[in-house]
Amino acid sequence: LHLALGFVLLLSAVTAAVSVAIVTPLTSPLLLLYSTSSYYSVAPSVGISAADEYWAARYILERITEITGVVVSFDPKPIPGDWDGAGAHTNYSTKSMRNEGGYEVIKKAIEKLGLRHKEYIAAYGEGNERRLTRRHETDGLL
Repeated sequence: LHLALGFVLLLSAVTAAVSVAIVTPLTSPLLLLYSTSSYYSVAPSVGISAADEYWAARYILERITEITGVVVSFDPKPIPGDWDGAGAHTNYSTKSMRNEGGYEVIKKAIEKLGLRHKEYIAAYGEGNERRLTRRHETDGLL
């Protein structure tokens, strides 16, 4: 029942987000390893509109769960244990990263991000140290 209810709520959120064009109609809503974790993809965006669409999709999900009496959590590891956490996953690229020689551009970008890794992680919210353990396909904190 948890999985069925969770999937209905997820589909409702995706349907609402598609109707306002912030989620691609081809997105694949998915319930993950345990019934308390799920995701859907926000449509590809450019610049600050990516952040706006992320927050709008999150708002829609919060309203749908509020209406149905379900609690939504954005905690990076809502249930302690030896399994995946629930962090936001963001894909980012530039045209030069997608062109010939793009792998070298990607490696340089990773090096630059690494210089301020701790600062960036701190800005992403509390609790990420519980998720970023070098286990379950995650990186660790430096």
